[in-house]
Amino acid sequence: MLTIRVIRRSAASPERERTSYFRVSPKSYFDLALNFAIDKAFSLRLIANNLLDKSAPIVPDSYNVALARTNTIPQRYDSLGRNLAVGATVRF
Repeated sequence: MLTIRVIRRSAASPERERTSYFRVSPKSYFDLALNFAIDKAFSLRLIANNLLDKSAPIVPDSYNVALARTNTIPQRYDSLGRNLAVGATVRF
């Protein structure tokens, strides 16, 4: 089974603080998940979040918007980058 998820974050222009910047460009993130049912008792999962490794936009003075000192808005944009995971299910 193949699953593709597209997350589109529209442009952000926070209401609380508009003195430092006006607009943050929109971002799109692509996630991919593969599930292989090899046998009735064994399945394998491969997952890639933020497949294209798009970085979050830099937001000056982000503490006034997100209460985080990360130079971005982590509640809205993916600040971790690409994330890969491998999992397996074994039934006895």
